[in-house]
Amino acid sequence: MTWGQTIISCFILLFCLNGGPLQAAVKPADLTHEHVEQTRAAIVDALYRHQDPDRHWDPVTMPSGESTNQHLGGYTALVCLAMITAGESYQDQRLKAPLRDLEQAQLKGTYVVATRALIWAALPDRFNPNLARDAQWLIDTYNVDAAGWDYKARPTGTITAPSPSIRHFGTLALWEAAKRGHRIPPDLLRSIEQVTLRDQDRDGAWHYKNESGPSGSMTAAGLVTLAITDELLHARDAIDLKQPKDTPRHRSAEAGLAWLDDHFSAFRTPGDTSRGSRFPMYWMYAVERVGLAQGMTRLGRYDWFREGVGMIRNRLFDEGAEGIIRLKSSYEPGGKSAAVRELSFALLFLSRGSAPVAVSKLELEDHRWNNRPRDVANLCRYMSDEHERLLHWQTVTVDDADIHDAPLLYIASDEALPMLEPHRLKIREFGRAASDYLQRRRSGTLEPGERAPRPPSIPALEPLRGFLESGGTIVAVNEGRGRAFAESIHDLGTVLNPGIEWTTPARTHWLFNEPIPVRGARPRVELYGTGVREWIVLFPGGDINASMQAPGKKSAAIMTTLMNLHARASGMLDTPHRLDSVSTIPGTGRHDAPVCRIRQIVHEGQWRSEPMALRHLSDALNATGLATDARAMRLDATSDFKGIDCLLISGTGDTPLSSTIWDAVERYLDETNGVVLFEHAGGGDGGIFASRAEQDAMTRFGQPARSIARSSIVTGEGLDGGIDCSTVTWQPYSISEIFGEPTRQPRLRGLRFDGEPRLLFSREDLTHALLDRPRWGVHGYSNTSAHALLSNILRSAQLRNRTP
Repeated sequence: MTWGQTIISCFILLFCLNGGPLQAAVKPADLTHEHVEQTRAAIVDALYRHQDPDRHWDPVTMPSGESTNQHLGGYTALVCLAMITAGESYQDQRLKAPLRDLEQAQLKGTYVVATRALIWAALPDRFNPNLARDAQWLIDTYNVDAAGWDYKARPTGTITAPSPSIRHFGTLALWEAAKRGHRIPPDLLRSIEQVTLRDQDRDGAWHYKNESGPSGSMTAAGLVTLAITDELLHARDAIDLKQPKDTPRHRSAEAGLAWLDDHFSAFRTPGDTSRGSRFPMYWMYAVERVGLAQGMTRLGRYDWFREGVGMIRNRLFDEGAEGIIRLKSSYEPGGKSAAVRELSFALLFLSRGSAPVAVSKLELEDHRWNNRPRDVANLCRYMSDEHERLLHWQTVTVDDADIHDAPLLYIASDEALPMLEPHRLKIREFGRAASDYLQRRRSGTLEPGERAPRPPSIPALEPLRGFLESGGTIVAVNEGRGRAFAESIHDLGTVLNPGIEWTTPARTHWLFNEPIPVRGARPRVELYGTGVREWIVLFPGGDINASMQAPGKKSAAIMTTLMNLHARASGMLDTPHRLDSVSTIPGTGRHDAPVCRIRQIVHEGQWRSEPMALRHLSDALNATGLATDARAMRLDATSDFKGIDCLLISGTGDTPLSSTIWDAVERYLDETNGVVLFEHAGGGDGGIFASRAEQDAMTRFGQPARSIARSSIVTGEGLDGGIDCSTVTWQPYSISEIFGEPTRQPRLRGLRFDGEPRLLFSREDLTHALLDRPRWGVHGYSNTSAHALLSNILRSAQLRNRTP
């Protein structure tokens, strides 16, 4: 056989083994949550195929370097932990027997007992006695002289070189026990902290016991260990804002994170130790633990989870045609001896790392932004327990695109926001001038041609504005007894929109009642919002994150309040998974093609509650060939309507429109063939803004408003690019809380002119939906249906307005 024939034969063999041609692996940047779920399901299926009815997952012959005496039951425990973490039910018949046998086994190995403890911590409370038993075993077998554990129980005597990996597992297990109320001796924790600090190398890395070079796995393990001891030993220290931040443990953690930032790679375990490079999946598991413990989504320039998913798929699977993946033969039963271990650690990594990011914590350079380092971590843990769904947190900078991953951006400090403090006097001056201008505008005493005062230009503030206008909510917590931070948040509101007034929620407000009633003393809260949603929720006093940093009985009211806020802001936990989170900042909407001109009408109420909504609409319509030009416009007797296809008049409350606006609307209908749309943004208050406009219009024009369900605006008939909207979808809140049952009918109403509906009314939200950020409490159309209806409205308006 020639060399060429050999290559062809190999290709044919691969083709047959995989049922089709091999495809290039999906690049990390292109991975989605669907890829994660596909990989996770394939690993679960593979691990069940590895199960032996008698030995479960324990191998007949241990892999090289592992003894049966030390690790008996270890592989079964590791697989059970991975399966339960992946969402498999502990009541599944395939897991019942392994868990029963683990529960009854008299285990000898530290790895095994620690892993078994992690299993009990992931199960219902009735398994808590099992967790207590294993935690006590770890406490009793801890070797004080060695400041760690041996592979087997050896609480006394000499341990020549304690394994930092065993210390990692033992500490993880004790941490889970502590979370569930079991007392861990402080002296044991201090011993672990001291030896971890002592063993760190000068470059910031940690090494594996007898080896001298840095190890990526041991560095990640060292950082997780320090995070655990810091929480269990020093949580209350951070309550005192005067406590020094430059301590040995802080410097150690910073150095370790810097080393990981510089050396991270998913496809090769960093460091030059021989042992560490043999366990790539354990390396990724350790990265996941430190990433989630520290609120990091990136190491260096890499998204560690995205890169890790790519490595797992590349190492364990072949990519088949049409995106099908097939486990490599070496990981099938009868393959390599370490297959079960690698599959289990990969499954642990995929299952925990993919959970949604619920809260981002804002990191501000040269600012006291992290006085209470565990406040958000403890909040997410509380919400995860209450919702029985894993939720993560992350730290972000102002310019980080990941700022849009979570619905809540948490900012806490005892200092004023640094980007606002230099402009404080100008902001206050602008606030007074704006207040005077708005008052005189309401009273009709503005001078002819007088313009509104302009806020000071603060470029560093624009990312926060972008986050808020994209549908996000800022949670601001004033720390300590001072008021500097709270006052700077008020300044932020002034710059964003001086017309919005801060309000104090009543006891009956949803913040204290939905979905979970707040028990105990309610925290002081101030709200800044547009009537559709809250943009900023400020806790101006009470130093609430002191109790978030070290939770106790009094912290439940605060945690529940914040949990209600997150539930509202996330559309009742409708937050994208890790790999599906994307920036929501739209483009400019500027194109050279003929445009449909939209004018959003200024009035005395909240006329533009979602400033970025029309930019999102423009992006979507530009992709379908309909360019748009959307701008604000004031209506008066001199308004020029030439070329304007649609007037959008949006509001949020019982806001009457002036006769000047109505006179201009009537003139617009006479002079053009365009369309006027009245919309109650957010759909709250029974849609009263649109309802009042509808009543006023019927009186003014002497005709009833009727459903336009059969018009081309709804059916799309006769429109170039029209969409059939005869059936629509609604926000989950609308179905659950307003309609009480599924409904598919659009509810647009209108007045007809020359036989065509040109004065339209929507009591349900259209514009907030354009942001595509789920929000509980918003009653209106889904993102898809809002786009479709508005597209038809604009196409209809442009068609008639441009037709002679």
